[in-house]
Amino acid sequence: MAVISVVTDCEETAEQLAAVLHDRGHVVRLLSDSELTGERLSKAEETEQATGLFVVDADCSPSETASRVRAITEEWSTALTPVLVAASAGSEREIALACAYGASGLLRKPFRTVETVPDTESALAAAYPAG
Repeated sequence: MAVISVVTDCEETAEQLAAVLHDRGHVVRLLSDSELTGERLSKAEETEQATGLFVVDADCSPSETASRVRAITEEWSTALTPVLVAASAGSEREIALACAYGASGLLRKPFRTVETVPDTESALAAAYPAG
């Protein structure tokens, strides 16, 4: 089980990811833009169960995607935590910018268990290899 923090303002995206990932035993935590400040991120990582994976929604606010990823990857408490970008077809520019700022992978929308679960678990396994 991992804590997966989802950065989105879109309730539909949050609900879809929560449904898919809860079934696999993961805890889904929703974060707003105001919670992506360094002080708030490091406080949350110190006082709560640490996030094992971030998912940043590229479609909700395309112009903010790269800055959201950068806020996570440049904060000392979350710099080593993998970040996946959730995006639909046609979001190539946002995906490229997010990857330039440290995103490590992609979750394609619409979410489907057969694709989302393996991509999520692969990112977790790469970041936290067994033993």
